[in-house]
Amino acid sequence: MPGGETFDDFWARAERVAKRLEEEPGETVLAAAHKAMNRVLVAVMTGLPSKGVWQIPQPQASCNVLVRTDGGWKAELVGDVAHLPPELRSSS
Repeated sequence: MPGGETFDDFWARAERVAKRLEEEPGETVLAAAHKAMNRVLVAVMTGLPSKGVWQIPQPQASCNVLVRTDGGWKAELVGDVAHLPPELRSSS
């Protein structure tokens, strides 16, 4: 978008969000965002490179479950739609 943030700025914003999530003292944190941010957060938090980030599945209303481990974050679910009735599930 003309005048919008660059991908590098977007990535840096996701890194700041990930840092804040890492600092949360509780055991469970819920973060809700749009598909692009969800993809980048999954990549940032699990150490994936920015190349190919758009291939991370994020169907409409999907869920990601990331678990904090001693070594960082592990993705248990990515783009999961099992909670939706079949007629509302999409692959995009």
